[in-house]
Amino acid sequence: VVALLTCPLPPLLPVSPPPPCPARRRPQNAFTGALPEIDRMRSLLYFDVHANLLTGTLPAGLVAQPRMMYLGVGNNALEGPVPDVSRLAPSLVALDLSANHFSGPLPPGLGALELMKVLSLHDNRFTGPLSAPGGFGAPFANLSALQYMYVDGNRFTGPLPPFAGAPQLLEAVLSRNELDGPLPDRIAATNTHLKRVDAHSNALTGTLPAGLV
Repeated sequence: VVALLTCPLPPLLPVSPPPPCPARRRPQNAFTGALPEIDRMRSLLYFDVHANLLTGTLPAGLVAQPRMMYLGVGNNALEGPVPDVSRLAPSLVALDLSANHFSGPLPPGLGALELMKVLSLHDNRFTGPLSAPGGFGAPFANLSALQYMYVDGNRFTGPLPPFAGAPQLLEAVLSRNELDGPLPDRIAATNTHLKRVDAHSNALTGTLPAGLV
């Protein structure tokens, strides 16, 4: 376990959104510089360096830990594209890359994370489609355990992804992007557990799906 912050840590299982952290936007420590390669730490289960002053890119070795359950690097100044995350598939339950400067398309290999319950990519510079082949639409079909999805505050384009492949989804926050088109017409019927859909500040059109309101 590596945890370099002062906020309470969320439980490993069951995973839920992290508890409120006072002054979440200010550093909870003041670690600087780049994240080191840790490709030899094959027993690492929990890595959280949330809210520091870290820079540079996300090391490929960090997203290749076969036993990792929680990976959290939110609220730093990391940048660049995210490496393939498919090697985290055997055990990852929560992925938090939020509030950095990550760019490019969605992380490759995202669809392999079949046990993932929490995905937090908000407030970065990700671009491209969410629902086209190669975007979030294709891997979404495999994320059957996903409960919380936060992709707001990026530069995603195109239509909203279908939600049928995530029957356990409780919250989907997609606001402050450049998404267009209608809401998925069967979202209320296929996602019976859904409690919150936030898609404000996009360019969505059409009518509200039946059963959503």
